[in-house]
Amino acid sequence: MGIGERGEHDRQIEQPDPLVQQALDQLEEALYISDLQSGKLSYLNSQAELITGFDVQELQDMGVQAARDRVHPDDRERYMAGLRRLIEYEGREVIEYRWLHRDGTYHWFRDSRRVLRDDQGQPLALVGTLRDITEQRKTRATLREAEAFNTAILESSGALILVLDLQGRIVRFNRACEEIIGYSAEEVIGRLFWDVLIPPDQVEQVRDAFESLCEQGTPSRYENDWLTRDGERRRIAWSNTIVRDEQDNPRYIVSSGMDVSEQRAAEQELRESEKRYRTLFETINEGFALHEILYDEQGAPYDYRFLTVNPAFERQTGLRAEDIVGHTVREVMPDIEPLWIERYARVVETGEPIQFEAYSRSLGRYYSASASRTGPRHFAAIFLDITERVHAEQALRESEERFREVFTHTRDAIYRLDVTHDKYDYANPALENLIGLTPQQMATEGARVYIERLHPQDRERLAEYLDALRNHKLDEDIIDRANRIEYRWRVTSGEYHWFSDQRTLITKPDGTQTIVGSMLDITPVKQSEQRLRELNETLEQRVAERTMQLRTLAAELSRAEERERQRLARILHDHLQQLLVAARLNITTLQRRLTDESAQRAVARVDDVLDEAIRTSRSLTAELSPPVLFDAGLAPALNWLARWMQENQGLKVEVEAEDLGDQPPEGLRAMLFQATRELLFNVVKHAGVNHAKLTMHRVPDDKIELTVRDEGVGFDPSRIGQEKETGFGLFSIRERLGLLGGELRVISAPGQGTQVTMRVPMRGAEVEAAEEVAEQAARRMAETGRGEVAPEAGERPVQVLLVDDHTIMRQGLARMLQDEPGIELAGQADNGQEAVALALMTHPDVVLMDVSMPGMDGVEATRRILAELPDVKVIGLSMHEGAEIAARMRQAGAVDYLSKGGDPADLVSTVRRWAQKEQEQGSPVPARSD
Repeated sequence: MGIGERGEHDRQIEQPDPLVQQALDQLEEALYISDLQSGKLSYLNSQAELITGFDVQELQDMGVQAARDRVHPDDRERYMAGLRRLIEYEGREVIEYRWLHRDGTYHWFRDSRRVLRDDQGQPLALVGTLRDITEQRKTRATLREAEAFNTAILESSGALILVLDLQGRIVRFNRACEEIIGYSAEEVIGRLFWDVLIPPDQVEQVRDAFESLCEQGTPSRYENDWLTRDGERRRIAWSNTIVRDEQDNPRYIVSSGMDVSEQRAAEQELRESEKRYRTLFETINEGFALHEILYDEQGAPYDYRFLTVNPAFERQTGLRAEDIVGHTVREVMPDIEPLWIERYARVVETGEPIQFEAYSRSLGRYYSASASRTGPRHFAAIFLDITERVHAEQALRESEERFREVFTHTRDAIYRLDVTHDKYDYANPALENLIGLTPQQMATEGARVYIERLHPQDRERLAEYLDALRNHKLDEDIIDRANRIEYRWRVTSGEYHWFSDQRTLITKPDGTQTIVGSMLDITPVKQSEQRLRELNETLEQRVAERTMQLRTLAAELSRAEERERQRLARILHDHLQQLLVAARLNITTLQRRLTDESAQRAVARVDDVLDEAIRTSRSLTAELSPPVLFDAGLAPALNWLARWMQENQGLKVEVEAEDLGDQPPEGLRAMLFQATRELLFNVVKHAGVNHAKLTMHRVPDDKIELTVRDEGVGFDPSRIGQEKETGFGLFSIRERLGLLGGELRVISAPGQGTQVTMRVPMRGAEVEAAEEVAEQAARRMAETGRGEVAPEAGERPVQVLLVDDHTIMRQGLARMLQDEPGIELAGQADNGQEAVALALMTHPDVVLMDVSMPGMDGVEATRRILAELPDVKVIGLSMHEGAEIAARMRQAGAVDYLSKGGDPADLVSTVRRWAQKEQEQGSPVPARSD
C-alpha cells in the first residue's frame, strides 16, 4: 500500500469525534475495530475494559493476534473459520466463544462482527460488539438441566402425570399415562382430555369438576374413570395443582394420578414388603440401632438415646432391648468412651457416613461400627462383634514374632535379596556363621558373595541366574530351574559343602523384585545319594525280576483258568453227559415196555427232563471251553461266540476278525475269549441295545487289538473299579492285561455308547524281554559278586525317613534328628510319591510321615510303603490333634501318631521306642552297607 492509499485507509477507519465517543462509551456492549491491514486494535470503547479486565491501552498494546490467542483452544479453529468466511464473503456473523479474562478464567463472549471494505471491495477492518454471556450460559445450562431433570422425573415417575391448559387440552402426558391408557403422547397432546380419556357417561361430571378447579381451585383431590384404548375402565385418584404466572393467574392444571383399582393388591404387597423388611431387620447378623443425639444448653453433644434395636444388636452387645430402648447410652453404660458420642455427633452434624473399629470397655468387646444420618438429630448404627478377629490378628502378630524368633535361632541359613539393587537386606545368624559376614557386610558385598565362594564347576550356572536377575530376564524356565538350586559352596572352614538353596521370587505391585531363600547343608544327603546310586543297579535287577515273575504268574493264571475250564468241560462231556444219555436210553427202553398210559406219560416227562439236561450240559460245556477255540483258533471262536450270543441272549454281533491261525498261545487265547464274552454280556445287561460290533486284527509291534463297540446308553469310565465286580469285570480285565504287558482303553459317556479296546502282545514279547533282562542281571551279579548286602554284627544307628511338604518344618526336624546319637537320617521327601520311592530304596527303620500333603497324602503313602515293607514302623505327624486323623493313620498301618506342636523329646523317644520294639519282636532291622 502506498502513502496515498495508506492515508485514505486511515481516514476510512479514523477515530470517532468526542461526542460520538461519549455515546459509544454508554453502550452496554464492548465495541471494537481491528485493522485487518496492520493487525492493531484501532478502536475500543470503555465497555471493553469491563468485559475483558484489561484497560483500553493494554488491549491496544496487546494487538489483534495476541487477543486471538486468548481464545480458548477448543474454540479457536471455529473462531478463525468464521473470520475467514467474513473476509471472503460479505455479511455479518454472531459467534460465541470462550476468551481468557484478565482474572485467569475463561469467559463466554457473544461476538457480533462484520468486515468493513473499501470502494473496491477490499477488507479494511473488522468491526464488532462483544457481550459477556458467561452468566447467561450458566443460566441456560441450569435451565436445561432443570428441564432435563423435570422431564426425567416426569417420564420416570410411576405416577400418572397429566398437564392441562385452562381449556382442558392435554399439554403433557407422561410415560405412565401411556402405559396405562394405551395411547402415545403424540396421539393425545392438544386434544381435550374428556374427549379422549373419559367414558361418555362421566364427561359432564368431569367437565364441571374441571371448571370448578380452574375457577375456585377445588377439588384438589378427585376420582374418576379413565377409558383405555381397549375399552377397559380404570379408576384413577387424582391430586390436582394449579400452576400460576407472575400475576397469580392460573396457567396450567398439573394432575398426579394413581390407579386405585389395584390399591388393595398394592396395600397387600406393601404389608408383605414391610414384613420382609421386618424379617430382615430381625434376622441379619449385624446389630442395628436407631439413636437420637442429645445436646446440652450450649449446643454441645453429650449423650445419645436408644430408639430401637434389632435382635442381633442384643446378641452382639449382650444388652436387652427392654432395658435400653428409651434410655441414653450414659444411663446404660456410664463409663462409655467419649469417642463413641463424638463420632456419632459428627455424623449427625456433617451428614457424612462413618465406619470405624473401636473397643468398648463397658462391654469388653471390639466392634466394627458404621453410622449414617437418618434425619435431624437422628442416626442409625450397624455393629459387628470383631473380638475374635482382633484376637486372631493379635495371635497372628504373636505368631509372626515366634516365626521371627525361629528364623533367628534356626540352623538353616535364611536370607532376603533385593534383586533391584543386588543387595542383601536380611540374613539370619545361621547364614552369618556360614559365610562369616555381618548383615552390614552382606548388604555391601551383594550377590558377589555367592560367586566368590562357589565351586568352580558350579559358577557358570549361578552366574547365568544372577545375570538374568540383573537384566530382568526372569522367564518361567529360569524361575523353575532356580526355585531350588543345588551347588557346592565354601563355608568359613574352607571346605566345600553341598547346599540346597530354596528360593522364592516375589514381585511387588511397584515392579520391584525380592528373593527369599533358605540354604540347607545337604552334604549328608548327597553322600547318601551316592550310596543310593551304587545300590540302584541292584534295585533295577530286582524290579526286572519282580516284573518277570508277575507277568509269568499272570500268564500262568490264564492257563490255569483255562485248564480248569477244560477239566470241567471234560467231566461234563465224558461223564455227566454219558450218564444222562445212558439214562435216557434206559428210559426209552422202559417206555416201550410199559402198557399203562399214565406210567408212559410219567416216563415221557422224565425223558423230556433228561433231554433238557443233556442240552444244558452241552451248552455249559461249550460255554466253559468251546472246542473251536483250540481246534480252529481265536477268530473262528469269536464267530461261534457271536452265533451263541444271538441264539441264547438275543444279541446280534457283527464280527470282523482277522484269522491269526494258531496264534496267540492257548492261555492268552483263552483269556481274550473269556474277556470278549464278558464284554458282550455287559452289552446285554447294561447297554439297552440288541446289536454290537466285534473287531480283531493284528497291529504294529506284533500285538492283537480286539474291540467291542455298542451304541447303547454308555456310562462314566471313571467309575471302573469303584463298584463291586463279579467274574471278568472291566477292572479285572484291565489288571490282567496290564500284567501281560497289554492295556485296556474304554471310551464312553452317558447316552453316547461304549467302545472297549483290548491290546496285548501276540506272543508275550514283553515277558520274554523281562526274562532276558532278569537273566542278564543275574549274570552280572554273579560276575561282580554283588547281591544281598550281608548284615553287619553289632548295633547300628536307627534309620529314619523324614516326609513333610513344609520345607522349614522338614529342615528343622532333620536338624533335630541329626543331632541325636544313634539316629541317622535315611532321606527326606516332600510328597507321598517321593516317600514311597525312597522307602523302597533305603528300607528305613522308621518313617516320620506328615499326614496332609498335596497329591498323595500321608495315609495313602503309608498304605503303599507297608504293603511292600511290612516291618517298617510309620509314625504319623500332623499339626492337627484330632482323633479322626489319628484313626485314619492307624487304619493305614501307622504304629503311632504325634502332633507337630508337641514336645520334640517325645518325638525322639517315640522313634527310639518303636525301633527297639522291632528288635525285641524278633525282626531286627538289617544293617546297611555303605
